[in-house]
Amino acid sequence: MKRIVCALVCLAFLAGCGSTSATQAPTTRPATAGNVDAKDFVSDTPIKLTYWAAINGKGYDGKTDFNDTWVFREYQKMTNVEIEWLHPPVGQETEQFNLIIASADYPDIALHSWLSAYPGGPEKAVADNVIIKLNEYMTRDVSPNLLALYDEHPDFKKNAITDEGTHYYYPFVRGYCLYDYSKWATMFTGPQYRMDWAAELGIDPPDTLDEWYDMLVIFRDSDVNGTGEPIIPLVSPAKDLNNWAAPFGTLAGWRMDGEKVVYGPLDKEFVEYLTVMSKWFSEGLIDPDYLITDGNMFMTKVVSNVGGAYIGGIGGNFGGITQAFEQEYGDKDVLGALPWPKNGAGKRFTTEGTRVNMGMGSGAAIFTSNKYPKETAKFLDLAYRWDMIDMLNFGIPGETFVREGNEIKITDKFRQEMLAAKDMNTVVTDYCIAAINGYATFMHPSYYELQYTIRNQTKAAGIWNLWNDGLTDELVVPPITLTVDEASEVTSIMQQIDTYFAESRNKVIMGELPVSYWEETFVKEVNRMNIDKAAEVRTDAYNRYKLR
Repeated sequence: MKRIVCALVCLAFLAGCGSTSATQAPTTRPATAGNVDAKDFVSDTPIKLTYWAAINGKGYDGKTDFNDTWVFREYQKMTNVEIEWLHPPVGQETEQFNLIIASADYPDIALHSWLSAYPGGPEKAVADNVIIKLNEYMTRDVSPNLLALYDEHPDFKKNAITDEGTHYYYPFVRGYCLYDYSKWATMFTGPQYRMDWAAELGIDPPDTLDEWYDMLVIFRDSDVNGTGEPIIPLVSPAKDLNNWAAPFGTLAGWRMDGEKVVYGPLDKEFVEYLTVMSKWFSEGLIDPDYLITDGNMFMTKVVSNVGGAYIGGIGGNFGGITQAFEQEYGDKDVLGALPWPKNGAGKRFTTEGTRVNMGMGSGAAIFTSNKYPKETAKFLDLAYRWDMIDMLNFGIPGETFVREGNEIKITDKFRQEMLAAKDMNTVVTDYCIAAINGYATFMHPSYYELQYTIRNQTKAAGIWNLWNDGLTDELVVPPITLTVDEASEVTSIMQQIDTYFAESRNKVIMGELPVSYWEETFVKEVNRMNIDKAAEVRTDAYNRYKLR
């Protein structure tokens, strides 16, 4: 398989997590870093594996791949395994993954969001002989560390297997989702805005959609950016505009309606969303080029004092943009966070379901082409042993972090090195994973020590987690899985619907079609395409999920 060269841009640094009742990190595994010796070898003779993985964060400018990071070099020495990393160009992860599947030119391992990435889901990927069923390797001699985690938290295992009981990946485990390390650390995505502009223009922080509209209008009509360039009040890549459906009480895809799974775009609330988005677009409040705005263009518009507000993550968006602004504004508070808008009933709906799915989603699966499946399973399992967790999260014991009981403390030297850098992530990636989110290991409950080194990040997380003020994730579907037959049926139905939805939504928002088109034509057409059958299948899957 040919090596895929990585092109780097700014991406989200960290997403959210859910929570349960415990307050400390696990205590059943070693609390101190282990020695690196042959005891961790997964093979007596060296083996080489290819590992496909997106680089989910900034910090790799000047670096070739993950092997330029200390922890991955150490990991390979510990296990007697050489890794050839295959990084897809940023922004082309889905396209490159689909090409791999279509060509059947598989790597040995792939780190991906298997619930959604493979058409039909993980059970279909196993049935199609793409990835292996891992059940025979879920034993105490091959995967003791992951099994120890499952023993401590059966609810997480419930979310990490299919209805048939198939183990298909080594999952990303979000630490404070399981241990409730911080009661507000459950959402890490939300509205962000130029708080300095709002303050200068006398705008109180908006809390409802009507107040958002008022703020965006004032942004549009002002020259507060001082550049002479028109302000884009709401800047957003095309897909991210879907986030704005949540404040209306619906989602731009599948959502929960009590105990049923329903298709959000059929809701009357979705028509309300389209009505508002169409109005905002026609009045110049939404980026006229949102359809062609990618991650790089988005960042440029914000940091060049053109974009006024958006919905984004706490890391690459809030943290990365704040650092960029500090180059120009110094210690001035420029970027601020706002709560998810509150509706008339006092609810703040969110698109983020990390409390529902306990943070899971992505993980490492082993392809059927792998000549060393047992050794690979052992290699992946080591990432859940406590000393390895420490190093993957924080780097070199004693140099970049110290452990005090169940707590991790970043060393002053490491913290100052990060703060002195133009981009803190370039320093982080010298030692450990800058975007631990999504990697097949355990995100340590103390990871916030590394995450929240940038101005106002802790404050932003608190603002997005107003669980005592109406915030709810009741719309989010938990991690259900479909049978092979169900997956084939639903995929056949949804391929056509998904394309039709994207085209119709954009045409309505941009005024090429009237909002009335949605109820008069779109809803009827989607019903004709058998959306009800797809919803029925997903509801059946949800009912099975509850019985796992």
